[in-house]
Amino acid sequence: MKKWIKTHSKLLVLCSIGGLGGFLIILVAIFTVLFFSNNRCSDNAGTSDTDISSGFTGSWTTQGTEAYKNAKATFEFWVSKGMSGAQAAGIVGNIGGAEDTGFVLDQKEIGGGSGGGLYQFTPYTKYLNDKKSDKSWSVVNQGEVVMSLEPQTVSSFFSKTKNSSPGDAATDWMNLYERPSEKARAATNNMRRSAAEKAYELFGGANISAKDSLLGDVTETSDVGVTSDLQNDSKTCSVSSDSASDGTGEVPKGVRDKIYAANEIPDSLKPYLLPINVSDARGVSGKGWSHPGGQCVDYVVSEATVLWNNTQSWSLGNGVDQVNSAIKFGYAVKDDKPHKGDLVSCDGTDPSIGHTWMVGHVFADGSVLLQEQNYPGKSGDDMGAPLTWDVAVLPPYKDGAWANLPNYGATLNHPVFAKPAHGMKK
Repeated sequence: MKKWIKTHSKLLVLCSIGGLGGFLIILVAIFTVLFFSNNRCSDNAGTSDTDISSGFTGSWTTQGTEAYKNAKATFEFWVSKGMSGAQAAGIVGNIGGAEDTGFVLDQKEIGGGSGGGLYQFTPYTKYLNDKKSDKSWSVVNQGEVVMSLEPQTVSSFFSKTKNSSPGDAATDWMNLYERPSEKARAATNNMRRSAAEKAYELFGGANISAKDSLLGDVTETSDVGVTSDLQNDSKTCSVSSDSASDGTGEVPKGVRDKIYAANEIPDSLKPYLLPINVSDARGVSGKGWSHPGGQCVDYVVSEATVLWNNTQSWSLGNGVDQVNSAIKFGYAVKDDKPHKGDLVSCDGTDPSIGHTWMVGHVFADGSVLLQEQNYPGKSGDDMGAPLTWDVAVLPPYKDGAWANLPNYGATLNHPVFAKPAHGMKK
């Protein structure tokens, strides 16, 4: 309070000129603001020990604090990769305005959840398990892992925001990388934008231009080795085969009600897999992952990118959102039932987040071959194994649902389907 009065002493003097009554009114207003600013209730309660409604009143704006050092280091990291001052400030603004307002390097997800770090890697093991991670949670290493996990997102952001203001860059990073819910997006966008403008001012963003060649080299080569190393290893195996036509073939004996990791798939099931598959980090060769990571979304986006014609990697939403995301980008159109190569979104264990997978094949009796990532104990971040996938044979799709399935329970309920808008590669 003393600091506030000292800072605003001129205002109090001016107000006192208007008489004691006016002075008392001002004092009442001051205490009202102080009281409510410390007792507010919002969707972001608990995200900071300061009022972040302005987007840049956190400790990271005060020189000499650890938060300031981390914010400045984050800004400098992205500049070193070729981003302009406005672009780097846009990323800093997302962290300082909403995601990790204290710039705590290993910050656990505010409000609960499995995320962590400056970029709220979800789950936090996504950072720890990435090939670029040194597990230090340092500013530099977290940035490197972001580029390793989502090179296409970083590249898209760089291309889209070359001439953007810091505020617009912050909004684009929010939409492309952070991907919050619509409610959180509306609640935090202004905070992110304000924080970006402050970072731009603090760290001299106006004097820094983008450098195409630096970022281009990094994003284009960030996932080199994921596929090439596997393909050049004489010990790798392959799941490639002439894929059977949809609606044909009998389900091989003994495969129902079982989940197979990609390196466990029996030979009898391999002819029914998708005609083009991404690699599996456990020694199965295939195409590279355009959206590397250990979540269901990472697998589906990567698989669709290599399988569908005229399709590029995208980053938008959770598992439940992927059908609509693929349609939004023009890569898919809705389908009324499962067909080979379809993308599927469904309830998952939490319907607000959902799950997503690919249809590998539809057998003659209507049974469906599912291809996915992140089944417990078989693939993905759930078992600390990103860049892996698994398969299972589901019973025929009837009455618009798969309910109470062995191994899946109700997680595949309420499925929606999307087929490639431009056809599928063979």
